[in-house]
Amino acid sequence: MYTRNAYRYIPLLHPVPIREVVLLIKSYENYIKLNVKGWTIAKTGIEMDLLFGLSLGLIACHHYLTLNNVEITRISNIRVKKKIKLPMINTSPLTRNVEEKELPKIKLEEYEDGDEAVTTGSIVLKEETIDKIIFKKVEKGDVLTVAKTASFLNAKRISELLPLRVKMITSVEQDITVRENRVNVVSKVKVKDRYRPLCESLFTTFTALLTVWDMVKKYEKNSEGQYPHTMIDDVKVLTYCKS
Repeated sequence: MYTRNAYRYIPLLHPVPIREVVLLIKSYENYIKLNVKGWTIAKTGIEMDLLFGLSLGLIACHHYLTLNNVEITRISNIRVKKKIKLPMINTSPLTRNVEEKELPKIKLEEYEDGDEAVTTGSIVLKEETIDKIIFKKVEKGDVLTVAKTASFLNAKRISELLPLRVKMITSVEQDITVRENRVNVVSKVKVKDRYRPLCESLFTTFTALLTVWDMVKKYEKNSEGQYPHTMIDDVKVLTYCKS
C-alpha cells in the first residue's frame, strides 16, 4: 500500500502501475534488516516508490519497538541495491497469497509524556550533485525549497498510512544544510496533545530526504542506471520532550 501511494507524498513522482511488491524482514541480534522488491510494466523506474515504502516500513518498526521499550540508535544504509530491466512476458496482475501469521502487527500508541520530537538524517550524494544543489543547477528546480515544502505539507499525513492517532500539530520546523558530500535534515514537530510525535517527525525527515533523492537521481545514476554512491543514512531521534 505504501509503495503504490508514494506519488501522493513525494511531489514530483507520478502514479505507476506497480504489479508486485515483496517485503522481506530479517531480525538479527542487534538490528532488523528490511528489503523491498518491486516490479512494474511501466517504462520508468520505481526505485523512489520502493524507497518510500521502505521508509514507512522502517518508521512502523521504529514505532512498534519504541512502544515496547526497545532502544533504537539509528536507521541507516538505505540504498537502491540494483535496478533490473526485464523483458515484458506477462502483463497480467500478479497475486500473492499471504497467510495471516506472516503479516506484521503494528501496536497502537499508548499514552506518553512529551509533545515535541526532533529527528535527523542525511543523504549521501556525489560532489558534482552537491554543487548543482548549491548553485541551483538542478533541472527539476530548487531542491532544498521543494524538499522542505513537501515535508511541511506531509507532516500530519502519516496517520493516513499507519494506524496512529491523529495529532494536533502546532508547528513544524526544519533545517536543511548541504555538506561536502551529503545533505543533512533536522526536523522538529510540536503537537498540542501529550502523545509523542516521533513518527510524524521521522516522516517529515524521510520526506525531505526522499524528495532530494528524487530530484537529483538523474545525476546520481551511473551508465548502467544504478546508484553506487547514493544512500540515506543516520536517521535517528535526537530528542523528544515536553516543550
